[in-house]
Amino acid sequence: MKMKFIYLMVLILITLSCGQQEIVNLDRKDFSISYPKHLILDESGEGGINLILKTSKENDKDVFIESINLIKRNLTGFTFSEIAQKTIEDIESCATIIENKKIKLNGNDCLRIVFELSQQNVDIKIIQHLILSNGKLYLLTFTCEKKNFSKYFNDFNSVLLSFKSVDG
Repeated sequence: MKMKFIYLMVLILITLSCGQQEIVNLDRKDFSISYPKHLILDESGEGGINLILKTSKENDKDVFIESINLIKRNLTGFTFSEIAQKTIEDIESCATIIENKKIKLNGNDCLRIVFELSQQNVDIKIIQHLILSNGKLYLLTFTCEKKNFSKYFNDFNSVLLSFKSVDG
């Protein structure tokens, strides 16, 4: 009986460890973020984007790479509410907003907007987090092909929710 229990515990531990992803903690001067190791990190700064985390192509027919990007700007003289309202207005002019709510994210006010649009005949679903912390605006944007949203949601949502501004 005791041996069966030990075998069962070993089997459970093996099963649990196989299902877990390796997580990378990325600490920078003014923010930190955690992401699954299988995502590709790009910090080239190209196009004014501070950070991109993206998937690999699944195959030759895969024309859309799911990603999160981070844009950071110094921004003073505006309140969180003013920036949030302007962002909502801008998105409404070109997309359909599915969700729009203010949340607390690791101690900071965060506007979480979920919206959909179509670009070049591809239906896209986007989750955007807007965070204002000590005069810095952090804009995290998860972009995904709508048909694959449920496939990538858990990984990318955990990345969005892991973001912390160090100066906030």
